[in-house]
Amino acid sequence: MSVAAIASFLAATYMFIYFKYLFDFSNILPYWKVISTYFSLSLMLAAVYFLAQIKLPKVNTLLISILVSLLAFVSILIPITRMGVFVENAEFYAGFAIPLHFILPMSWLATAPYFLK
Repeated sequence: MSVAAIASFLAATYMFIYFKYLFDFSNILPYWKVISTYFSLSLMLAAVYFLAQIKLPKVNTLLISILVSLLAFVSILIPITRMGVFVENAEFYAGFAIPLHFILPMSWLATAPYFLK
């Protein structure tokens, strides 16, 4: 939960600044969707970490770190492929959405080893 709270705070701050100074995508991607996604994803990550700790106790941190990094990298294909289809000002949307895909993994990789011990 701490990782989700940290990531949600960072994402909300990033979104506020982006909406204020560049372009407002709040009708496409509101704050509540990002925050609820971060909380649900962090709970799933914690569950996967817990299962990996039981099944593979020696490599669980490395395995989860690789999984989180790979999923974050693959997930950026979503805003890239939908750029011009559903979004006005698509040139700004990729710059807005792609960093949001890396906030949760960075928060997880930075803080999870301390909280999960």
